[in-house]
Amino acid sequence: MIYSRLKLIETGPGYIHFANDPAFDDEYFAQLAAEKLVTKVRGTRPYQEWIQMRPRNEALDCMVYATAAMRLSRKPLDGPLVIRREEKPQPIPQPQQQPQPVAVIQPQEAAVISKGKISVSGLRQW
Repeated sequence: MIYSRLKLIETGPGYIHFANDPAFDDEYFAQLAAEKLVTKVRGTRPYQEWIQMRPRNEALDCMVYATAAMRLSRKPLDGPLVIRREEKPQPIPQPQQQPQPVAVIQPQEAAVISKGKISVSGLRQW
């Protein structure tokens, strides 16, 4: 699906736009084209397999992940960005509450700790 979209020449549904940015250099596009679909035969049955043509293909992997995330989100991506931005949910206003008075706790005397010995026989009574 990604390679068929990269082949589109005219702007329209499925066309992939790339910004005029230094991040999209020759290495980026070489990584996008890093795999090739090859038809192989096992026994008498042909099957297709993607073969990695170069060691680095991070750009292609990221494109695959982004496409999968877009499809899983089930959000329509047709229409201008301005319209989608207006449809963004507004934050829920916080209820107006008066601050509650804080209860003052008076310090109590600490418990007295025995400085005697602890016996094993005393523990067995529990």
